Amino acid sequence: MNRKVRRCGGFLPVLLLLGCAHSKTRVERANSFDFSRYQRIGVSAFTDRHGDGRRIAEGIDSGLRRIDRGGADLKAIEETLKKNKPDRDFGLGIEVLEYLRNKASADAILFGAVAPDRRAVSVTMIDTESGEPVLRAVVRPSGKKQKSFAGADDVIRETLRVFESLAQ
Repeated sequence: MNRKVRRCGGFLPVLLLLGCAHSKTRVERANSFDFSRYQRIGVSAFTDRHGDGRRIAEGIDSGLRRIDRGGADLKAIEETLKKNKPDRDFGLGIEVLEYLRNKASADAILFGAVAPDRRAVSVTMIDTESGEPVLRAVVRPSGKKQKSFAGADDVIRETLRVFESLAQ
């Protein structure tokens, strides 16, 4: 009997991993991350070589509004970030974060980049109070045979799934 238990015990972790294999998206949260704290999340235009960055941002903003997390002024965010590009080493300055928090009414800002081959989308959520990244995600297509996103609508849908799961 003990041999059978040991044999099955070796297969259990493998079965658990296979059961989770359908979800290719990976989400990393800061230790103090509390999604309920972020009522107004702004979305910056995504970096996308296919030219759909603004459309993706608008679609995600629309989806965030449906789960009561959107509503930040996208135009104010776009204008502010155009004037004040994030620094590679230091990110956004305190003044810029304060401006985004007050003018755009954003508790956090989402930045995203679509891979050139559309196999993944990298998303980072920055807290406008602290300037720290509070969430990072690598979003991948959910279909078993789907290796890349078909278009902007797929990117929007899969990215929103991350935030819908956090809101529950």
